[in-house]
Amino acid sequence: MPVADDYQASPIEMKIALVLAFNDACDILIHNYHQGRTKLLASDPESYESLSLARTALSYLRSYTPTAYRFVNKITKTIYLENISSLEGYSGFSDYNRAGSFRLANFNSLRSQAAAGAAILHEAIHQYLFLLENQFGYFIREETMAESYVLVSPWTGNKIYQMNVCHAAAVWFGLLNYWLQLKTKDDIDSNFRLCADQASKIKAAFESSKYQALLSHFQSKNELKATKILSHLQCLTRQLNEN
Repeated sequence: MPVADDYQASPIEMKIALVLAFNDACDILIHNYHQGRTKLLASDPESYESLSLARTALSYLRSYTPTAYRFVNKITKTIYLENISSLEGYSGFSDYNRAGSFRLANFNSLRSQAAAGAAILHEAIHQYLFLLENQFGYFIREETMAESYVLVSPWTGNKIYQMNVCHAAAVWFGLLNYWLQLKTKDDIDSNFRLCADQASKIKAAFESSKYQALLSHFQSKNELKATKILSHLQCLTRQLNEN
């Protein structure tokens, strides 16, 4: 479902696209959200190192992607840091029923400030999308959500339930903007290759056969809202300049 040149995006598409571009429009659209500063809480002594990294990551966002930093503070009330020994590596957890808060497990396993900032931003975007779903309704119909149909993520290659696809597309669109903005910072040349690689991989995923399969799937199920969101984000990624 290609997007025509004269295509008029719906309010939900606009609020996803404009806010997750992390520019002046983002500040305007989220102005009336949470007015406090994000709290960081460690659930156990083993998580203190993660707590320190989270503070550093937020400072990193404030210095290098200030609009994304303000977005995190407006959308997120509390970040819980925890250590899960049975879990290999880092993982983030967000819950629709606890919008505004999320958990970061084994956060200290992330080895760069840029990656740590991306992880926090990733979960914050989920919180924003929960707020949009509360305002506009779920991205797909509830009868479709109830189906345990599994698709393949173009971004990770992992299995993804159809109820999570629009969330994933919006998250990766936001992270694409994050990596592209980081790449322009003169004083973090050592991270240039990381930023460029991440941006290139995300853009390629939006053009992949796996992404087209997602579009075809939702078209076949007559999920108009999801199809339009996915098509609009794909169109916008084509307009982003990696240079």
